[in-house]
Amino acid sequence: MKRTSSILLAALLLPAAAVMAGETVSGPATVLDGSTLAVGGITFHLADTVAPGRDQICRREGADWPCGQAAAAKLAELIAGRTVKCDDLGRDLDQQQLAVCYAGDEELNRDMIAAGMALVRWQVGLDYAEVQSVAKAAHLGLWSASFDDPWDWRRKHAAAASAPHS
Repeated sequence: MKRTSSILLAALLLPAAAVMAGETVSGPATVLDGSTLAVGGITFHLADTVAPGRDQICRREGADWPCGQAAAAKLAELIAGRTVKCDDLGRDLDQQQLAVCYAGDEELNRDMIAAGMALVRWQVGLDYAEVQSVAKAAHLGLWSASFDDPWDWRRKHAAAASAPHS
């Protein structure tokens, strides 16, 4: 049984190991959240971006706003059924496969930040600070709401999920 589990685990990890930094993968994309998508069986995180997780709720105009779902919907809108090309940049410290991804000539990393639906999170040193400043000044996307930084929200909710229940 243990051998079968090891083989199954290796088979599940094989697609992630099949891409190396510097390679390009293209094909139809599946949006997993506002900064994560799957292309060609590989899960890519848009490098130097972080969007709210699908379950994250923000506040806008005094009401709850499902900002995580809105971010995922924005990424799907930017892709709009087009073939996506991801230039692999390697893995980050959390072992996420990082990439700069494009739908046609449009860079998805930059476009998500420009729409205010993802924040800059330095990982590989892409320069999106100016793009974020413009989105913030224009109160676009997340900048029109009150929100926890997505990494803080994930940390809080991961801690809450692992806390013992009474």
